[in-house]
Parts: sequence; structure tokens; C-alpha cells
Amino acid sequence: MDQLAAMRVFVAVTEAGGFTAAARKMRMPLPTVCRKVAELEDHLGARLLVRTTRRVAPTDGGRRYYQDVKRLLEDIEASDRQAAEEHLRPKGLLTITAPATFGHFHILPIVDDFMRRHEEIETRLVFTNQLLDLIEEHVDLAVRIGRTTGDTAGVLEAGTMRQFVCASRDYLDEKGRPADPHDLLSHDCITFSRQSNPVPWAFCTRARRMLEVAVRPKICLNTAEAAADAAIRGCGLTQLYAYQGAHHVAAGTLEIVLKPFEVEPVPVSLVIPQYRRVPQKVRAFVDFAQPTLAARMIRVAMDCDT
Repeated sequence: MDQLAAMRVFVAVTEAGGFTAAARKMRMPLPTVCRKVAELEDHLGARLLVRTTRRVAPTDGGRRYYQDVKRLLEDIEASDRQAAEEHLRPKGLLTITAPATFGHFHILPIVDDFMRRHEEIETRLVFTNQLLDLIEEHVDLAVRIGRTTGDTAGVLEAGTMRQFVCASRDYLDEKGRPADPHDLLSHDCITFSRQSNPVPWAFCTRARRMLEVAVRPKICLNTAEAAADAAIRGCGLTQLYAYQGAHHVAAGTLEIVLKPFEVEPVPVSLVIPQYRRVPQKVRAFVDFAQPTLAARMIRVAMDCDT
């Protein structure tokens, strides 16, 4: 038995005062109306309606049940309308995740501007370097740096991100500038990783083949921000994404080395969980954020070339 459908029929019969009138109003065969009410009464183990010579009326228990069911159906209809409205116009809670530092410097300003244009939207920002399961964590949109995998999400590119090796000029003047990635084996290096073993640094050879160098860290930290600060202090060389170090390069506190060996820039993407229909709040944010974020990535790239 479809209890919700049976409840709707019961309400219609109670309000119409009869099975025939309810069947006519709901455009439903009369035997179906009678059967659904009978199934509901059997399910509850209680008589809900009594038939008089003139009309059908609820019992005392049926009257109380009608009032409760009427409120329930109204709440369901209100929820349906609200959900439908969120697909028609930007409205409701928008949850976005992004890498911690990147989100702070680049996504938060975009969200601020977006919300000034859409006052009916609220946002929840989750800035973390962990890759969240978008469906399980109820995330509407993720900003990802690097190649995305899997076929469970829609991916829209919003620029690219360069990765480079850098150090302070004082360090480079004292220890020399590496001319080849293998020269790093004789340099002081600063790594950062959440893992116990540092990740090798990736490069491209002049023949454009991938090359990994397992540098031996003089200092190993757990955040890129700390690694950049250590490099500025002259502790050694570190490898950063542009968003982590471009402003230091533009300020002159870090200098990029090994430019001919840099890997191809990786994409910066807006990742959307698969919906049957993308909510309007998500569509509106993507339409606003994609060109804005792409412009910010161009400015980051320009800072690297300062």
C-alpha cells in the first residue's frame, strides 16, 4: 500500500463528504478511491469513515486522524515547493570545499562578491587539503587543483596552476643556483607533506619526459605556508604551487629556479556532484565563479613572472 497516496484519498473523501465526489475531484475511478480508504483502515486497524444515508463522515478517531494527516500533507507540499523553487532561482544553503590556503585567498573573496548579488543564498565553506566525498559530505561544489579522476562528477576548468622551485636570494647567492633537477641532491631542501615520507619533486626533462627527484629534506614541515616561510628565511629550496608562493615572488622575497624543467601547469577545476538537475544556486555560483576565478589565476601567473 502507498500510505501517502491513501492519506491523500482519505483527506479528499473527508472534505468532499463522499466517495463519488472525491473520485470526481481527484479524477480517479470510484473503486480505486474505495479500495485505498479500505486499505488505510486495515493498515491502521481502525474505522475512519462512517456512511450515513446522505453523506460519508469521519469517526471521532477519523476526525483527529484527518487533522494530523492534513497538516502532514501541507508540510510535504510546502517542502516540495521550496525544493522546486531552489531549482528555479538561487536560494538556500550552498556548501563549497577548497584547499585551505587557496580557499582563503581566492574562493572566499569570490563567495563574498557572489553573496552580495544573491541575498537568499547562505554558504558553508569547508577549507581543507583533504579530498572530501562530495555526496557523502553533502558538498554542492568543490574546487580542485590537479587532475580529477572518476566519472561521478561534472568538471569545469577555471584556469591552470603552475608549480615551481624557489628559494631566497640570500640562500641562492651563498649556495648557488641549481642548473639541473639532480643538483637538488646537493642542496638544502624544504619539504611539506601530511605523509611520513616526503613526496618526490616532479619535473620535466628538456625532452619533455617526466622526472622525479627524491630530495633529501633538511627541514620537513606539514604546511606549504611554513615551507615558504622557511625558504624566505634562507633555510633552503622548496617546491610550491603558484598560489602558495607567487605573492612572495612578486615581493622579491623568493626567487624561482629550474624554470626550464617545470611540469605542465595543472588545471584548477570546479567539480560538481552529478544531479538529475543542477540546483540553481550551484548553476548561478558556477556561472559567476568560473570566469572570476580564471581571471584571478591569470593574475597569479603574472606574479610568478614579475
